[in-house]
Amino acid sequence: MTTDTRTLDEVKADDIDMLGQLIKKSKEYYFYNVKEAMAFIHKALFSTLEKHGVTVNEKVHPKMIDRLLKNNNLRIENRPYTNQEDLWKSGLYLYKTDTFELIAFISDVTIKKSSIITTVLHSPRYVVRSSVKV
Repeated sequence: MTTDTRTLDEVKADDIDMLGQLIKKSKEYYFYNVKEAMAFIHKALFSTLEKHGVTVNEKVHPKMIDRLLKNNNLRIENRPYTNQEDLWKSGLYLYKTDTFELIAFISDVTIKKSSIITTVLHSPRYVVRSSVKV
């Protein structure tokens, strides 16, 4: 077991730096409805877990998923942000617990600001920002 001897300020600084690097690599994905956006989040999460040795599906009991994550040194955090400017940061953060590395970010579904042009053209309104390529 690895012991983290960093201060809380150092952990926070490292987390902010890792998130910044993931954001630079991330992309916004647009969808016409929430169901499509949620399916994308599901696919992005499961493909990331598989890439790190955890194969699960909807039928696996949550306690088993927790055990698989722990056995593979993975942790998933669901972070909510309430500040309107930071709302896009709300979502899933996936960490390797043995290296303290942030390995993926998948945002919650947000709604793209609408304009008359986008409303008339029926453009995609729902957005998910993700560092995971799906």
